[in-house]
Amino acid sequence: MKKIFLILLAVIALSIHSIYPQLKNELRKNLDEYMTRLTELGYSGALLVAKEGKVIFSKGYGLANRTEQTPVTPETIFTTPLRGTHPSATVRIGHLLDLNLQTEIKGLYACDASTFPEALGQPTVLTIIGLAKRLAKHLIGADSIHEKRHASRQA
Repeated sequence: MKKIFLILLAVIALSIHSIYPQLKNELRKNLDEYMTRLTELGYSGALLVAKEGKVIFSKGYGLANRTEQTPVTPETIFTTPLRGTHPSATVRIGHLLDLNLQTEIKGLYACDASTFPEALGQPTVLTIIGLAKRLAKHLIGADSIHEKRHASRQA
């Protein structure tokens, strides 16, 4: 009985492994169709989907520069005109975000000037970079590793 179960488990594992590329291709196709429809509505941007640190899908959509008809690629860097303002404090930490910058929707994070407790009126880029580095460490689990090391040193 045990031998039959192991053989059945191996057959199932091989079946899942062989169908996985088809599932990835279907995901790519569905995402590509959806994003292409958005470009018809004027959307321009890039999409990257990754799982366990490996890129599954990456593609640009629309135009990076409408005047020059330059298409978006996954490597496109978008810029906006200088406006002289720093919109802040619309998604405040402690109000709409927890201390790890996560919203009430699991897996949805915010990491820009909107997370500040109030509008600073000063250049915010260094603070945003600090928040982004902290969020990146949290997402890869480095902050929990640091906490464990710190706790073991105090013990």
